[in-house]
Amino acid sequence: MTRLLNQDPKPKNASLRSCNAQAFSDGQILALSANLKGAEARLNNLLKYIKTLPRPPDIVNIQDPPRHLAYTKGLFPYEPFYWVEGEDMTERDNPYRRDYRAPYGRKSVQSQETNTMTIKFLDKVAFLVHRSILNPRVSRPSGPNNRLVATMAIETRNQTLLFHNVYNHLSSLNIKDFWDSIPRDPSSSNILVGDFNLRHRDWEGDSMPASRSTTEANQFAECIHDADMILLNERGVATYSRARQGLYPQWETVLDLLIVDGKMEDFVSYELLQGVEGFDSDHRITRFAIDVDIERPNKPHHVWRLLDREKFKKAVHKKCKELWPDDALPELSDEKSAVEMLRAFRDNVMLTCIDEHVPVTETFHPVKRLPQ
Repeated sequence: MTRLLNQDPKPKNASLRSCNAQAFSDGQILALSANLKGAEARLNNLLKYIKTLPRPPDIVNIQDPPRHLAYTKGLFPYEPFYWVEGEDMTERDNPYRRDYRAPYGRKSVQSQETNTMTIKFLDKVAFLVHRSILNPRVSRPSGPNNRLVATMAIETRNQTLLFHNVYNHLSSLNIKDFWDSIPRDPSSSNILVGDFNLRHRDWEGDSMPASRSTTEANQFAECIHDADMILLNERGVATYSRARQGLYPQWETVLDLLIVDGKMEDFVSYELLQGVEGFDSDHRITRFAIDVDIERPNKPHHVWRLLDREKFKKAVHKKCKELWPDDALPELSDEKSAVEMLRAFRDNVMLTCIDEHVPVTETFHPVKRLPQ
């Protein structure tokens, strides 16, 4: 049987620092996972939710991303990692693009060009990675699970975290090939996350008839056990629900899983988010925290959108008066004098006013630790 969190404890691994991983505001790595069902609306709701968080996630594991992701603006401070089969996407694949026929009007849907145009879609998994994460590395399998799996490697001070993002689209994941690709290196820790699209009593609960478990689901559950990994889902708590549709009754099940190496048992917190706008049906959002030491750049940057423009203009004017009383600008007789004047304006006026009046934040806000 699959080992659940806090069940059948195994010896701790010294490579992970001991702590209390109980609060999501205290984990060094915060992550989300969500199936967007190829819908731009779900992507927008996900980004809207992230902006409400006092501590933004470091990694967002996305399954079934809409191709809008390739053209979405306003992702800062996140860097998107996505892939497309074949040639790179171009503006012609942009879902926001509207074709027009000259000189006016949209092209007819029945036009020859529209009928023959091939629209390219993204692979079935993607990442958003916070720019405070240094040098993330991504790999994709070349075998049967290509386009269904991608792995993000994050270096910490004493190990490598491997986020294996999975979407078992149309139950096409090759279970054996997937598990054979999971490294068993003692210097790394594996996190398996995503929409596995497998139903099994180990995570769905006793209310599910055993006969409903497929061969692939049974194989997957055995692999979790054999690899000494832990399923963090709360048994029987649905991650997917569907409202009644015609003759089809209301239905809910567990499809989205979070599985980690057994040695990570005391260092991971898990929560299934409820009530997030746009995610009340279909797949819920998974949130989890991993408490490890990770180096981050702590580079400050100015938040110009919070600037009081009127105060700033007055400050600049005042500094100019102090630098050149009575508006006595230096005579610009040659290039050297012009450069000196501009340098004086930059150093004595602009930089001073920016430091005094433009709010400053940091690329990453250090979080308060729980007492040890």
